Amino acid sequence: MPEVSFWAELLSNRVVSSIALVAVIATLRILAVRVIRGHKEILSDHRRAWLARIRNATVIFALAGLVLIWLPSLHAFALSITAFAVALVIATKELILCLSGTVLRIVNQPFEIGDWVEIGNLRGEVVDENMLATTLQEIGGPVGRFEYSGKTIVVPNSIFLTTPVQNQNFFKKWVYLEVCVVLENDVNMRRELAALEQEMATLHEPHADLAQRYSAMIRKRSGINIAEPHPRVTLTTTDIGKQRIDVTLFCPTPNAFELERAINDAVLRRYWSLRTPESTSTKA
Repeated sequence: MPEVSFWAELLSNRVVSSIALVAVIATLRILAVRVIRGHKEILSDHRRAWLARIRNATVIFALAGLVLIWLPSLHAFALSITAFAVALVIATKELILCLSGTVLRIVNQPFEIGDWVEIGNLRGEVVDENMLATTLQEIGGPVGRFEYSGKTIVVPNSIFLTTPVQNQNFFKKWVYLEVCVVLENDVNMRRELAALEQEMATLHEPHADLAQRYSAMIRKRSGINIAEPHPRVTLTTTDIGKQRIDVTLFCPTPNAFELERAINDAVLRRYWSLRTPESTSTKA
């Protein structure tokens, strides 16, 4: 009986210690979150990054503390729980893959909170990250390629083990806008290329100086000779023989949607001006 009471008392002490540890860490986390958030309704990328670090740090400290508290008991039952551990690994395969993806992300640091990233066919701004998942605010969709769709995407970190990650943070403020307009083959658009290039240069002129400086900064930081920022207009054909006008220019991301609409209007306006009543009636 004395031996039983000893083990019961020891187990009780460890339970109390575990509860106390979790309570202290949770209290410290709540206080730290309140200090960082303050009275801000919309948090900056820097504050969100610190919130993520605190959340991950508290989880790590809690797990480490619980392991230290229960280590003597775990050591005594190590041999008897080997089979259980194997079964646990098989049952928690996805969880282990997510933790492995987290380790890979921490080691390689492909992005930080606030960066624009593309993971497979998912594209968005990183708004949160933890030990198991990364949260994206989706960019693109029906509202435009360079605007927030309003959808939140939670991606398991296991995806980093098999899927390449593109960091597009350089293009968070400036982007290479690519506009493609497919036209019927009833008029010759080649003779309009020079005029279109001049019109595109006029559209791009308010942003030309800043585009040149920002493009030079990207070249310097990345060490990559990226494309020139000035507008380029090319004429090709599609697989079924239709004309395809491609316009590429470097512009501020907030103005991308407006410029895309202006480019489409310019190309279509010239196309319709070249169509004769005969060609229109023939198509009809």
